[in-house]
Amino acid sequence: MQNVMLTDQDHEEEGSSAKRRKVLSPNEAPQEILLHNYISPARDGDANVVTQSLVNPAVDPNWIRFGWTPLLIAAANGREGVVRALLRDERSDPNYADRNGYTPMIYAACNGHASTVSLLLEDPRVDSTAAENGNGDTALSLAAVNGHAVVIDLILGDERVDPNVVNAQGNTALLLAVTNGHVDSVWALVNDERVDVHVTNTE
Repeated sequence: MQNVMLTDQDHEEEGSSAKRRKVLSPNEAPQEILLHNYISPARDGDANVVTQSLVNPAVDPNWIRFGWTPLLIAAANGREGVVRALLRDERSDPNYADRNGYTPMIYAACNGHASTVSLLLEDPRVDSTAAENGNGDTALSLAAVNGHAVVIDLILGDERVDPNVVNAQGNTALLLAVTNGHVDSVWALVNDERVDVHVTNTE
């Protein structure tokens, strides 16, 4: 964690009206300063700052700012180094969902961040089958909607995933890929023997 510069309002240099600047170590810095200087590096991909921050017991890896945890915002932006640092911390909750039900896995898959998805899948704590609140879409179905064939391949490699799960509108990942015209994603799905290629939407 970088040193935090704060103005000490209660102390002035002798013979001067200038305020002295006090350099605070991470162990001295107020909680709100630590956390503010922690969430931004998670968003921007500064893995070194995040790693140093996590050493400080005052820093909560699951702290929420504007609805985001550091892991959520790092996964959504494909910040692989930050995601790795956070997953190394056993306190981190890799399945925390925002108010829409989006988990780090869902965000990473939806946005096509294949390396981040791969990293998340390596962690046995990560639930690759979670569905978001609104439409009941999973990481797989959102990857299909957006045509992220590489991500689809990665998720299908997880035996816990049922590729034939339907969302609230009765669509499987295959139907979503077909409907949106993503040929590579269609092929990624039909090449998995578990996928029901005869499925239809009955809604």
